[in-house]
Amino acid sequence: MDNKQRIGFMQGYLSSHIGEAAQFPWDSWQQEFSDAYQYGFPLLEWYIDSYNLYNNPLLNVEGREQIVMLKSQLEIEVSSVIVECFRSKPFYKPMIWSRQYDG
Repeated sequence: MDNKQRIGFMQGYLSSHIGEAAQFPWDSWQQEFSDAYQYGFPLLEWYIDSYNLYNNPLLNVEGREQIVMLKSQLEIEVSSVIVECFRSKPFYKPMIWSRQYDG
């Protein structure tokens, strides 16, 4: 991939979504790989928010296996990760992180 082709997108922006613009696209994250391929975006910026945090595909084995399969089939790279939950629920503030934040 040459430098001209190194443009990507933030996850969620190739999907229809309701509410905040930046959120994990639960119903369409797999489809975004196909859409990225179709539109010529070889790079994907993965998005992790606090909603349903522990079920984010990047954070579990089954999800990572799906990601690896989609990456290899469609030649899309996960180039970076936005961990929005560090902003909305910072680990350094007094709060108990538990599975209660799973939405």
